[in-house]
Amino acid sequence: MRECIFQKLEGKLRLLGSRSEYDAWVETLEDKECFVAKFTSASSSKTHEQLGWYFSGILPDVISGLRELGWDEVGYQEFLGTRIPLDLTTENVDMLLKTVYAISRGCDVPSKTRMSKERMSDFITCILGWAQENGLAINPPKGTY
Repeated sequence: MRECIFQKLEGKLRLLGSRSEYDAWVETLEDKECFVAKFTSASSSKTHEQLGWYFSGILPDVISGLRELGWDEVGYQEFLGTRIPLDLTTENVDMLLKTVYAISRGCDVPSKTRMSKERMSDFITCILGWAQENGLAINPPKGTY
């Protein structure tokens, strides 16, 4: 059985690996021949360690750092023509950080619920870079995330 791995990127499936091997396999098929494609996730889910460090380390450090820089809120939400400030809560700062990630990577605001281990690692790396650029002190744990 042959196997091809695809990655969804910007709403489209992209072949990972050798295009020539894929093309050679397609050449073996007869016209109108059917085949079965089995879709599963090729990457592992984020780890408890990643989530634990994000929620118990990064978020509290970012909130503290923003307060030290004089931030009282992370933005505003429009409601019936009125601008309502969004306080420095865990939920609002989490949305801010997901938005920072989405803008920097040119993607939709991510849901950590369905993040792979690799994407969560990229998310954390992105947020650490943003924090450093904005003068926020975050002490990453030893090892990998």
